[in-house]
Amino acid sequence: MPSRVEFALVIPVHNEERYLPTLSESLRRQSCTDVPIVFVNNGSTDGSDALMRESDAARAGRWLCIDEPRVGKFSAMAAGADFCVQQLGARHVGFLDADSYPGEVDWLRTHARILADAHRDLGYIHSPYRYVGLEHLPTFAAAYAACAAVMRSIGETVGWFANSAGAVYASTVVMPFFRSASTATEIGLRCSLFALSEGLRASMNPGQVMTSARRIVASADNLHAWCFYARRFYVNKDINTTAKQTLNPPAPVADLPVEMVGRFFARQAIKFAARNLIPLALFDRSDHFTDRLSAVFDVVPDELIGGALRSFRFRTDLIFTDQFETLLAAIEQTPASAALAQRIDALMWAEYGPATGRP
Repeated sequence: MPSRVEFALVIPVHNEERYLPTLSESLRRQSCTDVPIVFVNNGSTDGSDALMRESDAARAGRWLCIDEPRVGKFSAMAAGADFCVQQLGARHVGFLDADSYPGEVDWLRTHARILADAHRDLGYIHSPYRYVGLEHLPTFAAAYAACAAVMRSIGETVGWFANSAGAVYASTVVMPFFRSASTATEIGLRCSLFALSEGLRASMNPGQVMTSARRIVASADNLHAWCFYARRFYVNKDINTTAKQTLNPPAPVADLPVEMVGRFFARQAIKFAARNLIPLALFDRSDHFTDRLSAVFDVVPDELIGGALRSFRFRTDLIFTDQFETLLAAIEQTPASAALAQRIDALMWAEYGPATGRP
C-alpha cells in the first residue's frame, strides 16, 4: 500500500508553454509546499513538457510529471487522478487548469487546513474564480464582474456552488466519475452533485483562482455561446476532443454591445438557477438546500422539486451520463427556474449599475 496523502493536485497540460510560467511562479509562491502536484503531459508538441520536468521543483521531487499520450482533457484528468489515488494514496484529488493559477499565496494551505479540520464526510471544496484577460472587452468585463460578484455571494449564502476551477473532490467521488463518464464536461457540477447525493458536505476555499478567458473569447461564436448560455458550447468544448483549438493567443473579438447586457444577465441568471441551484434541491436527501433556497430566494419548496422534476429526484444514475443534459434542460423550463432567475437578474443589475455609473 502506498503511503497516504490527504490531498494531491492534478494539472493537465497540452501545449501550454505560454501559460505555464505564470502558473509555475504562482505555485512556487504558495505558503504550503508539501501538497503533491502532479503535472500530466497530455501529448504536448511544444516546450510544455520540458518546462515542467526541468523546473527546480520537479528536480527536487516536489512536483511530479507523468504522461498521458491520449490527447483529451478527460484522459489527462483520469490518468492524473488514478496516479494520485493508486501511487500516492490520496484521499482527495484537486484539479487546476494549466492556464489558471491561485490568486492567493495561501490557497493550497487553506485547502490543506479545510481537509485537516474536516470529518470524513467532506466530499467537495470549491473556490471562487475570476477570468483574466478581458481588458480589451470593457463592457463584457464589467457585466461579467457583476455576475461573478453575485455568483460568489450566492455561494457564500447558500453554502454550495458547483464549479470546476480549482475544485477538490473526495477520491470516492471523483473516481466513480472517471469510471462512468465519457467526457470532462461539467465535472465540477456532476461530481459535486454526486457528493451531495452521497450525504457528503461541501466547503469553500475563499482564495480566488484566476483563469484565462481565452476559450470564451477565442471567437465571436464562443463569446456569444458563453454569454447567452448555449448548452452546445459546454457539451462540445474542445476539452473533450483530440482536435484542440489554437488558442495562443485567442483571436480578437468585438466587445459585447451595451444594449445586450440585459440579455446577458437574463441568460446568466437562468444558468445560475438551472445549473447551480435547483439541482441542489433535487439531489440533497436531507432537504437542507430545498429549505435554504426557499428562504434565500422566497420560492415555494414544491416548485423546486415538484411537477416534472419529481421523476429526476435522486436519480444519481443520470449524473455521469448524457442524460444529465436532459435533466438540465428540464430544470430550465420550470417555474422555479424562472422565479430564481428573476431575483438573480436583479442582483446582477444592482452590482453592475454602481460599478459602471449606469442606472
